[in-house]
Amino acid sequence: MQTDLYLVRHGETATNRARLIQGWNSEPLNALGRWQAERAGSRLAQVGLRALYASPLDRARETATIIAHAVDLVPSLVEGLREMDTGLVSGLHSAQFVMRYPRLMWAWLRDDSALAFPGGEALTDFYARASRTVGELVSQHTGQAIAVVAHGGVISGYLSLLLQGRGSNRIAWRLRNGALCHVRWVDGGPPQLLALNDTSHLEQLSPMHRPN
Repeated sequence: MQTDLYLVRHGETATNRARLIQGWNSEPLNALGRWQAERAGSRLAQVGLRALYASPLDRARETATIIAHAVDLVPSLVEGLREMDTGLVSGLHSAQFVMRYPRLMWAWLRDDSALAFPGGEALTDFYARASRTVGELVSQHTGQAIAVVAHGGVISGYLSLLLQGRGSNRIAWRLRNGALCHVRWVDGGPPQLLALNDTSHLEQLSPMHRPN
């Protein structure tokens, strides 16, 4: 029996392009982000998905909605797939983050388990939430292929705990917008990481980057 999990980071947003911290801030995809979602959908249409799940934040929900058209599924929104709640840090550029919260930034870079964002979520709680939520979805679909559209932090946190036994933030994994990760379990065996940060479906030039 084979179980396949495809993890997709949402497409690009204006905030991503500006390198601002998003957290639970919600905004739509930009033109490139919509194209990335379309390309991810075309790829996932080939794997026989039985279910599609997504974070309720706009950038993930819109990505999943675009993918849904390609795979002929209705996405189910799951609260536990939200990105980490970065509280008062949300909306800041990394330079502003350093200036206002230097100790917190240092803890973030070191992946300090004691880190907690002011007005937001603790890193250990976030990793536990991501791992628990994705794990529960996989357990509901033994022997099937499913896709989860979420955020860089959720995906990296889940994979880090699954494969390494400890959480690791997005800085360590650097997942690109629209990238795909693929995990497989065979006959109850250990997880096999078949793809990490795979962007082969994005290699052709997007309409925004083609010469006139």
